[in-house]
Amino acid sequence: MTFTSEESRFLKELNIFLNEIRSAERFLYAELTILQVAENKKKTLDALNSNGIFWKTILGALQHATFITLGRIFDGKHGKYKLETLIAYVEKNPSIFSKEIFRQRWIRERGEDSLLPIYIETVYDPRPTDYRALRRFVEGMKTDYENLYRLIRHQFGHKFLIEEKEINAHFNKVNIRKLEKFCVALDGIYHSLWNAFHNGRGPFIPLPRRRYSTKNFIAKPLKKDDAQQANAQFVRDAKGTLKLLTDGFDLKLGRDRRFIGNLSGRKRI
Repeated sequence: MTFTSEESRFLKELNIFLNEIRSAERFLYAELTILQVAENKKKTLDALNSNGIFWKTILGALQHATFITLGRIFDGKHGKYKLETLIAYVEKNPSIFSKEIFRQRWIRERGEDSLLPIYIETVYDPRPTDYRALRRFVEGMKTDYENLYRLIRHQFGHKFLIEEKEINAHFNKVNIRKLEKFCVALDGIYHSLWNAFHNGRGPFIPLPRRRYSTKNFIAKPLKKDDAQQANAQFVRDAKGTLKLLTDGFDLKLGRDRRFIGNLSGRKRI
C-alpha cells in the first residue's frame, strides 16, 4: 500500500517504539518467568543451580536490559527512540487519524468497494480532547518512570561509578506488579495508535484492560485472547525453555545417580 509522507513518518516512529517496548517486555518477562518457575518448582531451581553462575549472569543481564531499554524510551538524548517523539508527531499531524483521511487510505488500498460506506460509519474521528487525553496519559507515565525507574536505569548505565549493593538496594524497592503494568501500558499505547490508524478505532484513551501478571500467566492456562499478547508469548516461551532444561537435568541426574548417588548441599541462587 502507498502511504503519504506524513503517514510513512508516523509508521516509522510507531515501529521504532514497538521495537523498544517489545524489547523491554521480552527482557522483563523472561527474567520474571525464570524466577517464578524456579520458586514454584524445586527441580527447575536445582537445574538452574547446577550452573548457577551462568544463570545469575543471564538474570542480571535481563534485569539490566529492561531498565536500559526503558531509559531509551523516555530519556533518549537525540529523540530517536523516545516515546515523546512519537506522541509529538501525532499531535502535530492529527489529520492522519481523521475519518476523511482513513477513507482515502481505504480507497488507495481497496478502491471504493461496497463495504466502505458501511465501515466508514464505524470509524472514530478523534477530537482535540482525545489528543489531550493521550498527552496526559503519556505525561503520567513519564512521571512514573522518573519517580520509580529512572534512578535504577541511571545506575545501570553508570555502574562503574556505583557500588553493586547500592543498585540492589534501589532495585529491591521496585514493585514488580507496577513494573509489569507499566510495560503493558506502553504496549497498549502502541496498539491504540495502530488500531486508530489502520482500523479507525478510538478513542486513544482509556486503554483496554490486559493481563500483565507473570505469576498469573504461569498459574492459569492462557485463553485465546491472552495468547495474542506479547507478554504472554514471552512467558510461554520462557516456560518451555525451562521445561526442556529441567527435563534434561532430570535425565542427567538419573544417569549420575547410578555412579555417585544423590546430590546434596545444593545452594539456591
